[in-house]
Amino acid sequence: PGPGATAEVLKEVGRLSQGISANCNKWYGDAMLVNQRNNVVDVCTPSAQYGSHAYCLERIPYDINGRFLCVFEDAELVNFRPDYDKKPDEPIHSMELAVQGCTPTAYLKSPKKPWGWWEKKTLETLRTKPALECREVIEHPVLVYTLWNGPVVSSMYEGFHDFLSLFEAVLTLKWDFKDVEVLATNLLSANDNFYPLFEAFRRSFAGRGIRHGHEWYKNGTCFRRIALPPSPGLSTLTVNGGRSGQTSCRAPVIRASATFIRGLFPELQQQPQVGTKAAGCGLVLLHRDSGPRTVESYGIVSQVNAMLTTRALAGYNASVFDPRGAPLSRALGVMAKAAVLFGVHGAGLMHVLFLREGSALLELFCADRSRSNGHYRTIAAMIGVSYSFREATACSGFPKGSIAEAVLSIIPKGASLSCGRRL
Repeated sequence: PGPGATAEVLKEVGRLSQGISANCNKWYGDAMLVNQRNNVVDVCTPSAQYGSHAYCLERIPYDINGRFLCVFEDAELVNFRPDYDKKPDEPIHSMELAVQGCTPTAYLKSPKKPWGWWEKKTLETLRTKPALECREVIEHPVLVYTLWNGPVVSSMYEGFHDFLSLFEAVLTLKWDFKDVEVLATNLLSANDNFYPLFEAFRRSFAGRGIRHGHEWYKNGTCFRRIALPPSPGLSTLTVNGGRSGQTSCRAPVIRASATFIRGLFPELQQQPQVGTKAAGCGLVLLHRDSGPRTVESYGIVSQVNAMLTTRALAGYNASVFDPRGAPLSRALGVMAKAAVLFGVHGAGLMHVLFLREGSALLELFCADRSRSNGHYRTIAAMIGVSYSFREATACSGFPKGSIAEAVLSIIPKGASLSCGRRL
């Protein structure tokens, strides 16, 4: 992103927020960002002319646990120990900071604080010193974050939570993307292969880059501005009943994040833009080939194409898209041309985020996942995509031809106006 990218995104969030209710805005729009900026919880207040300042911005409302974005102005790194356990639910780290010329508040000393595990460790070990001992001073802003599953896990759903936490932190703080450096606590090895969505992280912060645990600054480094985005694993997608399927609100911040990611790939700019209402011609089945939640992808697509021919819908084309290892740019291009995305419930359906407004999602529930898993029903509502589902006890139990019939039944009206090309 070039200079002023953050201001442009905020402008777009504001524009999209004008068309939603006040209640939706406070959860998902520019009101959410403004409220968090205004809900300041001081941790260490400056008591001298050149004193440090430590504070947390609390997100209200937030219905899962305390949600804080903590900022330290003029702070020294006194200890960092990368210690990523590799278990998906136990990413841990140790980062200790020191500040000077500020007074710890009663809130910091309080025994009961609703901090998440991520910011809690740094806040509870915050040191005060008469003077910082800086071997190096970093003038640009820095975000410190643990990628929830690490940068090598393929889960599109979990990966986007991480992206969204960083994206929202930059918007809330009004830092410019090109100036922000990310310090990831995760360790890497020489054989690591980044998951496709990680390319969006790398391009978003290409100005200053991303440092991993083994590349960190040394102890004694001082930072003018260093911030901890909220605990990974949760995000705007999960609040307000997100996992069970809230269907009432558009989400300007989510829609803006999809547009932002697409804009990171100049090679896609000649293709239809995310957010335009006219749908494309593609009927795309998202492929899964392992575990109990699998269907005969290519057989189903053949059925869909046969039905398209007999029903004078030859302008459409059904195809299989396997996201495993596919570059993000390819996935974005496929989703931009899709009228319908369909597939079995799983992390890959997170690609729904990149469908154009007015497209449709058909989710198949079977085996160990039921329709109570409303993740993608929520996301479809957030971005203006129509949603439907089919359910069977076993993934082989869908009646023959029923999935194909369901796909044809949800092709958006008017989609044929743009059907002149194939996937």
